Amino acid sequence: MRARHDGPADAYGGVFRNALGRDHMWITAAERKQLTRGELPADLADRIARFHCIDNTRGRFVLRKDDERSFVAALYGHVTVEDGDVSALDFVVRGDYAGAGRWTSNEVPAGTFQLAIAGSLASRDDPARAVPPQGLKSGVYWR
Repeated sequence: MRARHDGPADAYGGVFRNALGRDHMWITAAERKQLTRGELPADLADRIARFHCIDNTRGRFVLRKDDERSFVAALYGHVTVEDGDVSALDFVVRGDYAGAGRWTSNEVPAGTFQLAIAGSLASRDDPARAVPPQGLKSGVYWR
């Protein structure tokens, strides 16, 4: 995910303002099956919204009940199915983001700013497939 904005001009400001964050998302076998039928599983859409549509370009995120962040965005995606299985999955979520988290409060602009988040299915031989999502630590990733 990449965020661009005008913010404080300190020694690290430019680095953080143009940073790229990375997270991992897991998809269940049942969700993959639904994707092969051209359906977006509700649980997967919910997980993308709750855990992967978060501005984490300036650090990791922590879910809190008093969180005041918002993201009004559109989801665009493409799924390729070969031999009855998902061979490619690409999506982009883009829109207006507002607010800061515990780890992002020093570099977030006032008001709303444009944020785009992109995701792709890792290839079968990519070791990144075994890396757990940050949200897994929350205890509610699979709810």
